[in-house]
Amino acid sequence: LINVCEILANTHPEDAKVHAMYGDVLMNDKKEVQAIRQYQRTLEINKNNFLVWEQLMYGLESVKDLPTLGKTAEQAINYFPNQAISYYFASLSYLDQNNLKMAKEYKSEAFLIAGKNPVILAKVHYLESKIMYAENKTSEAHKAADEAIKLSNALWLAPIEWKGDMFLASGNKTEALNQYQKALSLAGNSTSIQEKISKCK
Repeated sequence: LINVCEILANTHPEDAKVHAMYGDVLMNDKKEVQAIRQYQRTLEINKNNFLVWEQLMYGLESVKDLPTLGKTAEQAINYFPNQAISYYFASLSYLDQNNLKMAKEYKSEAFLIAGKNPVILAKVHYLESKIMYAENKTSEAHKAADEAIKLSNALWLAPIEWKGDMFLASGNKTEALNQYQKALSLAGNSTSIQEKISKCK
């Protein structure tokens, strides 16, 4: 399928749908870097499909290119101002830059637009937890992470691993190990989580 998509992309280089499809196939095959290139090419041709913006942002998050993620999220907001997920990604990028003011602003926008969407609300509470922790409000950070876990039915890896990080930083290796083991059950064979588990022993 990848070979077919490559042929189509080469024979129809100005067809946005072809590049978007190629990107999706690559993402499903865990080839995020290549998928990102295809999504970026898609948006060079046509910027009017939000699903492509969203997939590109998830791809950038997965490869931890948070500076590019932030710029992409703000571009997506210009074209689609009512999509809460873009504000989440913009907030995440600013948080990585330790710009708490902008991180809070975009987080608040995500919350307002999210309505009752539990997926977005879980992400908002995850951001809230990280922001609170950066402000040395550890108790509030744990409560926000717990809410993110609850809203995601304990099926989202990020806030669970984050809880482990907070416990480990405080020296509570027992609780950190508990959280990391839960995270590992969701992540499968994750080298980074296994390394964190080894620090708890």
